[in-house]
Amino acid sequence: ISNSSVKILSIENAFQNCYALTSINLSDGVTTIQVYNSLYAFSALENEEFRKMFSEKYEDISRNDFEDSRVDEAITALSTEYKEFTYATYDRFWPAWPGGKNVEINYAQQISGIRKFFKMRRTYCDKHVEELLEGY
Repeated sequence: ISNSSVKILSIENAFQNCYALTSINLSDGVTTIQVYNSLYAFSALENEEFRKMFSEKYEDISRNDFEDSRVDEAITALSTEYKEFTYATYDRFWPAWPGGKNVEINYAQQISGIRKFFKMRRTYCDKHVEELLEGY
């Protein structure tokens, strides 16, 4: 799709914005509205060349950006950075709350849950994309 008001963004931008495959430039030529609409994504997938680019880019992102050790390192860094702030927040707002009484254990459990989520996320995403592409 291409005319003076609507254009398809690059495949890289499509991934960064999930289903944001279109950009609408308003009359002032400066303001841009991202349109989140899977219809454009699914229509684009009917094009064999686009599917190939989509698959290649998805594979690259899945295997590199969401590689287990890379994600784990990011979670560890963020967990370390926010740990003391989180403890202080529990102490400030919920000292008598059950979660506030065992803040270290609860914090560790929450971080563990985040690690499990991201470990499984790639598996689910890979399966979903594979099933999606089988339909084309």
